[in-house]
Amino acid sequence: MAFEEVYRRTAGSVYALVRRILPDATTSAEITKDIYIRVWGSAHTYRRALGSAETWLFALTHSCAVDHFRNSADSRTHPLGAEPDAPPLPPTIADHSAQHSLSLLTPEQAEALELAYFGGLDHRQSARALGVDQPTFRLRVRTALSRLRQGMESYARCRGHLGRRPGKSARDSG
Repeated sequence: MAFEEVYRRTAGSVYALVRRILPDATTSAEITKDIYIRVWGSAHTYRRALGSAETWLFALTHSCAVDHFRNSADSRTHPLGAEPDAPPLPPTIADHSAQHSLSLLTPEQAEALELAYFGGLDHRQSARALGVDQPTFRLRVRTALSRLRQGMESYARCRGHLGRRPGKSARDSG
């Protein structure tokens, strides 16, 4: 009976979070079902000291949806949350710059950034899901954003897209 109550209270929010990450409604429904099967089978792993049951559920939801997205063909043709009928995006300098910048992040920073922007949780809930305090979580997000910015600027400078004064061409700057 308790599980039915948890499902009744959270299923809509869980599906909405999965749907924000996955482009297909049918797949989102299947992943949502799989999440509740996982919850049923692994409820004994929940630790109240690390956060609320809802925080645990949403962290699990986010993790499952992102894992499915990364392992699907859609991840290679559609950015997170994009409409499935949209044409695939061609690779651009921004894609390469973003890939370069993301490679500069530690796993902890990448995870914090993912939760902060795609997890559907606030900073307090995200910090609990990661098992850290809020200042540590915020520092990870700030540091990750700073590294992303520096990495993208560095990549652009190396490719000759930044660092020129207005009105000067690449030929004039040397």
